[in-house]
Amino acid sequence: SPAYSPSSPSSPAYSPSSPSSPAYSPSRPTTVYSGNTNPSFKPVSPTGAPTLKSGGGGYSTTAKVVAAGTTGAAIGISAGTFLYGGRHSSPSCRGTYRYSSSYCPRGRSTTKHTCNEQIPLCPIPETVRERWYVGSYPYVEVVSDASTCTLKADQGFLAVDSGSNSSSEQLALDDCLEQVILEGSCETSRFTFDEESGKCGCCAAGADSTPLPANNDTRRFASAVYSFSFSSPFEEHGPPTHCVSGATLNWPEKSESSDGGGGGDGNATANSAGYVDRTVDCECGMCTSCGSPRTSYFDWSGAYPVPPALLADEFEVVISSDASAELTYDPVDTCICNTDGESCYFSGATATTLPGSSAVLVVIVASALGFGRLP
Repeated sequence: SPAYSPSSPSSPAYSPSSPSSPAYSPSRPTTVYSGNTNPSFKPVSPTGAPTLKSGGGGYSTTAKVVAAGTTGAAIGISAGTFLYGGRHSSPSCRGTYRYSSSYCPRGRSTTKHTCNEQIPLCPIPETVRERWYVGSYPYVEVVSDASTCTLKADQGFLAVDSGSNSSSEQLALDDCLEQVILEGSCETSRFTFDEESGKCGCCAAGADSTPLPANNDTRRFASAVYSFSFSSPFEEHGPPTHCVSGATLNWPEKSESSDGGGGGDGNATANSAGYVDRTVDCECGMCTSCGSPRTSYFDWSGAYPVPPALLADEFEVVISSDASAELTYDPVDTCICNTDGESCYFSGATATTLPGSSAVLVVIVASALGFGRLP
């Protein structure tokens, strides 16, 4: 893993005057809104889930206990826990049972560094960055939780092939997306996926999302409606440079044919796209020291900060206090493992629930730096 260097071409220098990197300050506001870079003060859905378009995020700055669903069962959440977003998420990640659901992909960072409200980052190995696919890539966003849609009349539900005859095989959102893309005629670019039944298909033109009955939280949050689009954000600016220390990094590797002509080993979203989904452990030691504090903008499907050059269109939204703003990339405070210049801040937060999360009981474990809040 190459050492982080502020002057390295693969690790853009932090600039307090850059519009994509607001100046680092020793204090942070306690107002809940999308652009607040303190992970403890992000808006949440009525079930306490992150409100980002991708469905990911919700980084936990401290250990806490939440009561899930109508039963009020206590679930412990470790410090550094977050939800993966985009096509690496799942419908159940949007419900109150997300931390106990075996369907919902979660990550966890190292937590040995001093500033617990800064997400610790490690350099992505150059061997990974060199093989990173930067062509057109499918991005998934949440349209509506706990819902389904009317499917195209000529399609019916697509049977998701898990590659196994075992009925216990858990199907993934990415499996459904693969089927929808390969079917090739989803003009609406919207689809529904039920992770328990495995039902999956393209939403019909003009079809609205249909909410599922609210009498069973576990069952209704097994299904959701999503949209998909294709983009190649890294083609011009290069692949990401850092990942979350201690967590698993999802990344697309170039296949043998990256020109759309096939290739891959069968676990890519669409082999004909020229990439294969891979994972790698994001590691650079225990990360007991973490310096070079900065604001980074996360794609939680990875999870990783995106190059600052991608952020120009969103900056005006980020610096506003609009709690309802829907951001593509999540602005959060980060630090770089094993570098000098540790600088913590105190938010002055109190242990209370956020607006819209009254259904979730929050019990905070105090830290030396103050108190965190859900998510």
